Amino acid sequence: MTPRPRPTHADPLAPSGSPTSSEIAAGRTGSLDPFAPSRAERQRGPRRGASLPFLVAPAIALILAAPAAARAGKDDFGDAAVVFARDHALWRTDPKGKGPATELLTLPGGARAADVRTIRTDAAGAVILLDVAGAWYWLRAATPDELTPLPCATDARVTVDGKSVVCADADGHAIVYSLRTRKHTRRKVPGAGARVLPAAPVADGEPSRGRELVYADADGVWAAPLAAPDDRRELAPDAPLRGFSASPDGTRALGVYLTTAWQKRTAVEAEGLMTFALDGKAARRKSIRGGVVIDWSWDGAWILVQDGESACVARAVGGEYKCWKGYGAVSLSPDGKWALVVGKRKAPEGGDKDDRDDKDDADAPADAPAGDGGGEGGDEPDDTEATADAPAAPGIPAGPLSLYRAKLEGAYTERPALVETVIDGPGALWLPGGAAAK
Repeated sequence: MTPRPRPTHADPLAPSGSPTSSEIAAGRTGSLDPFAPSRAERQRGPRRGASLPFLVAPAIALILAAPAAARAGKDDFGDAAVVFARDHALWRTDPKGKGPATELLTLPGGARAADVRTIRTDAAGAVILLDVAGAWYWLRAATPDELTPLPCATDARVTVDGKSVVCADADGHAIVYSLRTRKHTRRKVPGAGARVLPAAPVADGEPSRGRELVYADADGVWAAPLAAPDDRRELAPDAPLRGFSASPDGTRALGVYLTTAWQKRTAVEAEGLMTFALDGKAARRKSIRGGVVIDWSWDGAWILVQDGESACVARAVGGEYKCWKGYGAVSLSPDGKWALVVGKRKAPEGGDKDDRDDKDDADAPADAPAGDGGGEGGDEPDDTEATADAPAAPGIPAGPLSLYRAKLEGAYTERPALVETVIDGPGALWLPGGAAAK
């Protein structure tokens, strides 16, 4: 009896033209790879679309590479450094706070770190200004042992071209100090918030006005050539009540004006921080209402503001902002992406916030909320009720302090990350790369 041949069963899920079980048994298949093209597919030629392996493999590679790429590009500070005060000296560390901190210089006259109120620099980080108990000094970052007194009583800032320092004397008059000649010139105009601008380009045949001093007095906001102080031009018709602060490039300014605020759904007249262009028209827009300007980014795009108990970074033209409640505003990076803030002292435990993602709250004071958040609209944070007689910003928190790093970028307001656990004075500085690496 002749045995009946056994039927061959094709896989119902196999693509058309796939080898049958008898072909597999006879070894007549070119490949056992289930993704290999069938005879019919080989006869038809390549299809226009890519087959599944060519789609899946690149996608998997991208998914696996994404965390490493994100980690590699996260929080790149370049060669920047952070300067802070402790004991009787200034110290320098990296913005991540991984240290170790190294001593930069000994404070003059046996001063304590608590006497260091303000530390500032220029756009390149080449010059450092230092306010020690109301006395101002300057030094070059490359030679920190050469500390030179300044004839300034308050509000000293390096000019955008790095050639001079502009400040106010004890009478409030503007002083322009040359870092090259170490000589200074006084002008009988208010020095608070003033700036010195480089010579602006002019059209062919027109004389240059040279370097100009931008300042605000009772009659408005003005720009006057240093060589011809009486030849001033009007930048804004109405001067602020107080708090005038011009941007480093002289294109914008902020100041406190009378404006309209809302108290229990009733419009009231109140003072508020306003931003305006120095274009002769000076149309004003609301900024953070109770804010006090602490620092500017060097491109004039961002401001560091103290608003009551909150440190804030806001767009200079108004609108976008982020605030961190329970912190004092100290210094802003040149591009405005990072701010240094001081808060209640953190119990030392080592490490950096970025390496302890499962402890997001560990780098902030235990009783400080994550922040007031951020937003847009050019007005104050939502939890601030406007009143006609709002108190002045208290600024630096009381008690032992730690230094933190606040981040502007991101959809959400992150808690500031710990940079240095023990600091003894409120003054600190974000020192740009280049000079910081020397």
